[in-house]
Amino acid sequence: MNNNRSAVVNSSAAVEIWNAGVQAAGAAQVVRDSIDVCGDRLSIAGATYQLKRLKKIIVVGFGKCSGAMAAGLESALKELPGVEANGIQLTGLVIVPEGQTASTSQITTTVGRSRASNFPTEAVVQQTQRMLDLIRGAGVDTLIVAMVSGGGSALLERPLVPLSDLIAVSRSLSARGAPIEALNTVRRAISAVKAGGLARHVLENSEASMVGLIISDVIGDALGMVASGPTIISEASVAQQRSAAREVMRQFDLQEEHGWIYRWLEQTADANQPVSSDARIKNLLIANNSSAVDGAEVEARKMRFEAGGVGAAAVAGIDVNQDVDKVAESWVALALGAIEQQTSASQSIAMIAGGEPTVVLCQSPGRGGRNLQLTALVLQKLSQRWPVEAEGKVAIAFVSGGTDGEDGSAPVAGACFDTQMLERLADAPDMQDELERAILANDCDSFFTLHSGRLPPPSISTNVCDLQVMLVGGLGQET
Repeated sequence: MNNNRSAVVNSSAAVEIWNAGVQAAGAAQVVRDSIDVCGDRLSIAGATYQLKRLKKIIVVGFGKCSGAMAAGLESALKELPGVEANGIQLTGLVIVPEGQTASTSQITTTVGRSRASNFPTEAVVQQTQRMLDLIRGAGVDTLIVAMVSGGGSALLERPLVPLSDLIAVSRSLSARGAPIEALNTVRRAISAVKAGGLARHVLENSEASMVGLIISDVIGDALGMVASGPTIISEASVAQQRSAAREVMRQFDLQEEHGWIYRWLEQTADANQPVSSDARIKNLLIANNSSAVDGAEVEARKMRFEAGGVGAAAVAGIDVNQDVDKVAESWVALALGAIEQQTSASQSIAMIAGGEPTVVLCQSPGRGGRNLQLTALVLQKLSQRWPVEAEGKVAIAFVSGGTDGEDGSAPVAGACFDTQMLERLADAPDMQDELERAILANDCDSFFTLHSGRLPPPSISTNVCDLQVMLVGGLGQET
């Protein structure tokens, strides 16, 4: 075991480890690393295509980091031998949210939605049609590379119902704390491009092949749920998809509030003809939440933390996708267990996990998101149960942030705290009241703005769920 007496346990150290995790899943670099030329073949994440038969590569993208993905591909293709020599034309269209830029010269990047709204817009619908037109008529000498990442559900849309109704039901599900799987189940049933709709368009309106490069923001990596699965043809029939969507609406008691959508989903739908996609459509996972967790663990060890043992075993038991209050309870229980051991230990440990807890919003929510809410709850619960025997002996730090740099309505990735804030909170009843009000009002960004602890967005673009880091240091640790 390493001698970790010099390990620093504070918010800065936790954030440094967090950023290293995000860096390990950086979209541009992950794509660059997945592309190579092997003899007379272009290799993309293990799928190979004969260079001499390729005349055109069309890039299509949609998601929070699809712009960076496109930039990584364009950069790689410029440097690889054989691509330019064979005269392969590169073109494409990528739809991104406001604030996401891409350094591409041949692939067009367009903004589909504002930073503050994670729902499709008329601009998204128009650009989606432009993308479909770009694909239509492509020949056998064309390869379509789809850059798929989380957030793509709001950046690729051809609705089967009025767009305003699609947005309204999505808002209601989000406000009631529906997990991403439930939300996407409904969105897939009321869209022509989700649930494999884009792949069907390629197969039915072109002779091209398509490879989907997927950066997953879904725990468990159900690829059909990432961006609602536009490149993965669903095995479920249209009737089955609509039935599943109705079940979700019943689960969240929305069949009356959105009665028109619910009744539309009950209508008999023409079944899609079976489509064989094995030969022309491939989908490949190139990064996920584990990429970030593993990267954070590597950095933690470099910083002389014990990134394993009690931490890894306990974190593995946390259901990271349940209600945020339950997730906070799990983290506090984990911390208290580690603290009990650290009061007589000299090594410092790092506990790292990922996922996306759900938050049920109050009627008039303030400024914040699930990471700010989770950090505030862990801070509050831990301050109420901090053991007397740990005072002056154990240091702690915690950070939770969205790897995409967004956290609900707040312009930050999340928040962090350490022992110093815990000690300030213990001696300040007014601060305790502020924290309680912020949690109840879903206004935790205001609290961390006032008392410090906001987590800035990372410097690179990716989207592999949220990442949490907790550091616990024993005797001899630095703070």
